[in-house]
Amino acid sequence: MSSVNEWPMVKLGDIQRKVSSINPAKSPDQEFSLYSIPAYDAGAPEKALGSAIKSNKIELQPGDTLLSKIVPHIRRSWIVDEHETSSIGSSEWIVYQDDRLDSRFLRNFFLSDYFHAQFMQTVAGVGGSLNRARPAAVAQISIPIPPRPEQQRIAEILDVTQQQFDLLKARKTHLSSLRTGLVDQFLEADDRETLPLKEIAEIQSGITKGRRVRNGEILTETAYMAVSNVKDGHLNLGTVKTIPTTEAEITRFRLKAGDVLLTEGGDPDKLGRGTVWRDEIEPCLHQNHIFRVRLPEDSRFTPEVLMAMLSTKQARAYFFRSAKQTTGIASINKTQLSAVPVPILTDSEIAKLSEALTQIDILSSYIEKRRIATESLHRALSTRAFAGQL
Repeated sequence: MSSVNEWPMVKLGDIQRKVSSINPAKSPDQEFSLYSIPAYDAGAPEKALGSAIKSNKIELQPGDTLLSKIVPHIRRSWIVDEHETSSIGSSEWIVYQDDRLDSRFLRNFFLSDYFHAQFMQTVAGVGGSLNRARPAAVAQISIPIPPRPEQQRIAEILDVTQQQFDLLKARKTHLSSLRTGLVDQFLEADDRETLPLKEIAEIQSGITKGRRVRNGEILTETAYMAVSNVKDGHLNLGTVKTIPTTEAEITRFRLKAGDVLLTEGGDPDKLGRGTVWRDEIEPCLHQNHIFRVRLPEDSRFTPEVLMAMLSTKQARAYFFRSAKQTTGIASINKTQLSAVPVPILTDSEIAKLSEALTQIDILSSYIEKRRIATESLHRALSTRAFAGQL
């Protein structure tokens, strides 16, 4: 194994391939393999006729390594495969190909922490989906070029953990689809009675950072859930922050097992995302950008069923219609959340749905823990690889 100090470096601008623009609509009957950003997130290029593609694209070649410049905090890099159809892509990709670099090595480099920290320094925009990396700045980032056999060895090691990570991610997505389908089965009737959420549960916003406290009050550092911790169907507890709090605030904002946590804003398609709190940290509060929805002790609903009702297509559509939207960011307030219509189920339906959802959640939690562990292993191996220590 050669030392990282012996590896030559080259700027990304020197390996970037110039691409040509193409208008697929001029070949309406031709089928294309379309490498779009949504297709990347779905896991495979989309097959589409030219007549169905309404904007100009870039021409791609087998072996091209693609790097997404849009929403750069989400790591996206793709290798263009051989296809029977012509390959084209979104103009949101920066395209690289060079005989000195193995495509798999280059892709792993783009997904690494080593690269990502530098990549994020090239970002411009006002936030959300309007953020983009600036290609001219990205071109100044340097990449190490180990000998070809070393590149291939590194790529093979990293690909194993990446494939395992992708498999666990796909299983998590499948469980999410299964959950959605299960809930939809219970809501097939269009005339089902509904009640506003405020008549079913107590809704409370959380503690505000930077608020004033009276002089002389005793403060205790207490963990709290922020928007970054509350995901769609699970919690991300990788980084949990604390806030100085009074005893009265701890009593008021303390989370309790069974609380439903919902975010007030973010990307429009993630409005009202949330999960059920299960006393993962004790004690723990919630920030003012997180709503706490608490069922009364004698409620017919269970937290799992209520969370499922708030995750339906109908509920998401209500959040989207009601939200205040600015520059790609949407938010809902307590009044709007209080009015979301919740379908009323029978006791039998609640029992059956609760049991099924609990089993899905147990399996989903297990897969999420494995996914996080695999991601940590992959990142650790990647850091060692690009430091010449693998």
